[in-house]
Amino acid sequence: MTLFARLRLTDRHLRFRSGDRDGKTDQARLEAVRAAIDEAIGSIDREAAGVSRRLAEATQKAAGLSGNEEALDGERDAADEKLLCEAERQLMGATRRLEALRAHRQHFEHLLRQVAGDTAGPRPVAAN
Repeated sequence: MTLFARLRLTDRHLRFRSGDRDGKTDQARLEAVRAAIDEAIGSIDREAAGVSRRLAEATQKAAGLSGNEEALDGERDAADEKLLCEAERQLMGATRRLEALRAHRQHFEHLLRQVAGDTAGPRPVAAN
């Protein structure tokens, strides 16, 4: 007996999912990806806002340290010099972090555009 004949004997109604159901499933998957990307972008924005705020505060404090009258005469206290060097190191680190966050945001925005542009329909799925 052929495979087709056996199938007809065991199940007269072979069923596969409808195209509509496949489309809804695909859409749900894409929406989950969009939501995850949106959450990542929101997280990046929140972190960048906090880093920017702290960077502005630290810049003002460092300006106060470097702008005192003794420093203008070239005689800065060793403790103040140490604080100023540490502040500069932290400011540079914060600036690098902001640059990294901008790059991450651009990457996620690119991914979001790719997901949003995925209107070509379903692609064939390889059978195992």
